[in-house]
Amino acid sequence: MIIGVDYASVDGNVPPNFAKARAAGASFIGLRADYGTYHDPTFARDRAAIRAAGLPLMPYLFLRYGKTVPSPEDQIGALVETIGKIDEDDFPPALDVEFPQGLPATGLTVAQAIDWTKRAWSSIVNAFGVSPIIYTSARVWTEDLANTIVEEFADSIPWLAKPWPWPVNSAAQIGNAAALAFASGKYDPTVPPIWPLRSWWFHQYQGDAVGFPGFSSTVDISRMWPMRLGEAGPRVAWLQRRCQWPVTSVFDDDLDTKIKAFQKHCGLAADGIVGPKTLARIAWLHPTRP
Repeated sequence: MIIGVDYASVDGNVPPNFAKARAAGASFIGLRADYGTYHDPTFARDRAAIRAAGLPLMPYLFLRYGKTVPSPEDQIGALVETIGKIDEDDFPPALDVEFPQGLPATGLTVAQAIDWTKRAWSSIVNAFGVSPIIYTSARVWTEDLANTIVEEFADSIPWLAKPWPWPVNSAAQIGNAAALAFASGKYDPTVPPIWPLRSWWFHQYQGDAVGFPGFSSTVDISRMWPMRLGEAGPRVAWLQRRCQWPVTSVFDDDLDTKIKAFQKHCGLAADGIVGPKTLARIAWLHPTRP
């Protein structure tokens, strides 16, 4: 099972030991860059150490909503200040779309919240030249956003939260025990209608986990569903469109050969498996424009 962690300054971690985290199985790191226009100090503190450990970084913005908070454009402007140039081995920025107190607390209607999100999404595309990853959940999209479909969001990689089989502040679930829990598909995330069924890439399966090697305090843990020979469906079609290859929706021998050649060109292990490092590189190719 391919896993990674994400955290922010509010988790209270001292500088993590990313080599130890990597040895324990972490293959990517999500780190909050901004909360609205607030620059998270942990991002500047830990960014270089994450890269030095050879782990792809997934910087994210907790997008704030409401009539009294900075505009989406201002929030993305602050994100640009925080991140600057992103290494091509890292993931595109992720847009955290959630409403901790519910949408009514923001004072926005569903239509206004969708427009707010679209403006943030378009601003990231304009600033970084890539579609952002979207972090959200089926509950958020159903209860807060009325299952609204935004066609351009389908170009974004979905990072979906819940279900969390283990309660918050419980021991980090990694290794074979966690892999066995997910083997049946029982805990796979429900995919919002923006994306086709079973088209998720990342699933945040544990929140505020304690005891993850290398971290002194809590982290969230996600797993990645890698793509490989034999898969068929919307994820394969997304990859083929991103690489501007013929769209067959089938990961056949021809696509396997192409992926291995791409990996070799990028200096990656040419195993034909689209894991974190390969996906990070592909995510930057030929995104949809707003």
